[in-house]
Amino acid sequence: MNCRRPLLASLPGKLTVVKAGGLKPAIRQQGDFGERIVANPALVGDRLSLRPSTRLWAF
Repeated sequence: MNCRRPLLASLPGKLTVVKAGGLKPAIRQQGDFGERIVANPALVGDRLSLRPSTRLWAF
C-alpha cells in the first residue's frame, strides 16, 4: 500500500483513494459499494480488506 495515496471510507459506502501532498489533494479513484462501510479499511498481508454492513471484501 502506498502511503501517498490514502484511503477514505465514508459511512454511506464510498471508498476514495486520494493523492496526498501539494496544495490540494486530488481524488484518484472512487468506488461506491452501495451500502454503509462499518469498519476502516485494513491491510491483511498483501490484501486490502473492507467491510460494508453485509459483506467482507478483499482486494
